[in-house]
Amino acid sequence: MRTDPEKFVDKVNTYWQTTMKEQKIRPFWEQAAYHIGNLATAQTFKNTDYLTFTKEWSEKSQWKGHPKNIDKENWTWGYGEEETDARLFADWHACFQVYLTLFEMDEKKHPEWIKQAQEVINYQVSTLDDSYWWWADGLFMGMPVMTKFYQLTKDVKYLTKMHEYFLFSLELMYDGENGIPTNENGYTSSAYVGGPYGGKKATVSNFSNPDNYQHLFYRDASFAFPANPLPGKWKDEKNFWARGNGWVVAALIRVLRELPDNWPHKPFYQQIFKQMAQAIKECQQVDDAGNGYWTQSLLVPDFSRSADNTFGYETSGSAFFTFALLAGINDGLLPADEYQETALKGWDYLSNVALHENGKIGYVQPVGGAAGKAASYENTQDFGVGASLLAACELFKMNKN
Repeated sequence: MRTDPEKFVDKVNTYWQTTMKEQKIRPFWEQAAYHIGNLATAQTFKNTDYLTFTKEWSEKSQWKGHPKNIDKENWTWGYGEEETDARLFADWHACFQVYLTLFEMDEKKHPEWIKQAQEVINYQVSTLDDSYWWWADGLFMGMPVMTKFYQLTKDVKYLTKMHEYFLFSLELMYDGENGIPTNENGYTSSAYVGGPYGGKKATVSNFSNPDNYQHLFYRDASFAFPANPLPGKWKDEKNFWARGNGWVVAALIRVLRELPDNWPHKPFYQQIFKQMAQAIKECQQVDDAGNGYWTQSLLVPDFSRSADNTFGYETSGSAFFTFALLAGINDGLLPADEYQETALKGWDYLSNVALHENGKIGYVQPVGGAAGKAASYENTQDFGVGASLLAACELFKMNKN
């Protein structure tokens, strides 16, 4: 019998919110990704306890992203944690999605909840740079913030800038017709005359092979084949990181839900989403019990298997893929007869394999930037839990409909 999504959510959140309640509050991407998932459960299941948990986290975060006081002329968007000046680094913007959602839900519309988000994003879109999302994760952290500001203001500048940034990301990382250029001039984006990432590391293109497009994202330009190859016998294989692609495809479906139907570029985003969904479907592995999952390196499943994880289970990527496929079916973008079996096998993995009896979500690859050592059954992380909650919400909607 397939696990009921509401019971799954109750079990997972009871464990997480009890066990992790005392962790240091940090409005960085890891915790923000959990709260994005938790807010979805609060809305889907009308649960005020879940809502209160995320609201308290936001209040303790002081409704801020990057906590350091920095003059605008010093803001940067290369990698940066608390001690840096990287206020424009998108990993500090995922929390803005949480604050904006709470703002939308609250009758009083407290302006202080979104004050820093407005300041940061309005400054960002006033600049001419297009290289803000130079790594795959950044699309999940940044894109939905732009569509939420569009929904709040109806100002199309947020969509226009989002599209500029997304085109840069495609050119940089996407193994497909719209990505990684195949002409002798290499990359064309303005970022390559001195952006915080591109100007340093990606001035030369690693050409795509038009006869072998995979319609998946590399983690960043430094992984575009044949750069940064896998070791040994896998050196000639393209290395596509599961969680990196999970961030992207989850970002796309979340953004598509907030784009207006008359926006001229919406069909383009639907096209990329559908291309990725087909590629993801083809990469799914199935264990001996029929549970469907994805390994860390999507095309090289043997790379991240180990003695204590012989199937190569990985939960964060698997959860994001399951969420995106279920959401795509629910929204009419993906035909159920082609994708439902894959999505439900993914759910079976989350509820039968990743879920511990006590509610812990295991087999989550630790924080990192690429496919690596196999995750263990005990490995858990905020973002893997948040992604699993998003998947549960979509299955509940599917069952309801």
